Amino acid sequence: MVSLSQSALFALSGVIFGNLVTKGGPGGTSKALHLGWNPTLAVVLAIVLTTAIGLLFGAVAARSAGSTS
Repeated sequence: MVSLSQSALFALSGVIFGNLVTKGGPGGTSKALHLGWNPTLAVVLAIVLTTAIGLLFGAVAARSAGSTS
């Protein structure tokens, strides 16, 4: 069973990847950043950024008080 936080991190990684890979098309209908990066590099960067954000949220959650086991 996948937790909500794992699903949020998967979604975050997808958003990062989508913004890095999308190229500007005719008419400007896309709302992405239009960076047009290489997909292989974008996958690596999306994984690294998502891991860093996950570690940050994990550190905050580990220090929270009053949690029940």
